[in-house]
Amino acid sequence: MPDLSHLIYIPQPTDQDACVSIKAFETGRMQYPHETVVEARGDALKTTSWRFFISHGPSNTKLWFDMGLATTVDVYPPIVQEVAERLYKFEPAPNTPLDDMEKIREDPKSVKYVIASHAHWDHMFPVGQHFPQAKMLCGPGTLELTSQSFPKFESSPYDGRIWDATMSDLPLWDLPSPANYPSKWQRLGPFANAHDFFGDGSFWIIDAPGHVAGNLAVLCSARTKTGDRRWILLAADCMHSNDFLDDPELPFGYVTSREGFDINAVDERGTMHVEPEKARAIIRQIAEFKRENPTSVVWLGHSEELETREDF
Repeated sequence: MPDLSHLIYIPQPTDQDACVSIKAFETGRMQYPHETVVEARGDALKTTSWRFFISHGPSNTKLWFDMGLATTVDVYPPIVQEVAERLYKFEPAPNTPLDDMEKIREDPKSVKYVIASHAHWDHMFPVGQHFPQAKMLCGPGTLELTSQSFPKFESSPYDGRIWDATMSDLPLWDLPSPANYPSKWQRLGPFANAHDFFGDGSFWIIDAPGHVAGNLAVLCSARTKTGDRRWILLAADCMHSNDFLDDPELPFGYVTSREGFDINAVDERGTMHVEPEKARAIIRQIAEFKRENPTSVVWLGHSEELETREDF
């Protein structure tokens, strides 16, 4: 008999208190051709890179998911500085993570985790000075991907202050691989491997291979300002356009000039994903999740706006 368990709605946590609050913050801006995301699109995309502050009520745990873009390009390794300005028309963030926390009256010392969706420069920069009590959490395979980091390897796009355990400004914690530690993961709706981070069903870390090694998404149960419970899926770079939610089979775009793009996830054919087939599978799963859970919202790492953001 085929496995039909993924065809049901994802159950909400049974404990009414098991939920998180979430705040989304814009950072800097970056621009790139739409045709690098979806084939034959002729316009340019100018988007932010979002970061998300998340608070788990029952345990009083505070964390960040991704950091977005920094307030200055100088914080990045030299190769990233060049590519960010020349190819992505980098505009620095006007606000630091500390500014964001001050806005919502949260103490930076209360941050326990910084979770990286993946290791790319437009999602993460060194933040140890901001959050001295935090640990850096990343997906399986990330530390292997970033093992040759700057400054020990001058041409590396990966910053050793984040990814080199001998010099990182926060302790590193990589999640165990589903292949090697299957007991840490379970099926959740359409997603083959999800980790129940707090053990109460309110915050799931999803293994989302395809874009780059260690790629993660997060599914959290959050309450709106009016008290309604909603699923929010933080999809980061699992996809780069909301159009994939309506048509998960849209053809991937291609980087027409490879020069400078090697520091981002591109396969030998020039797509924005290292493993396009696996990326496509995750896109299909996210689209299925959205279709089967119509009140849910999917927030990408790069988009002009986030659906119903004002409700939270």
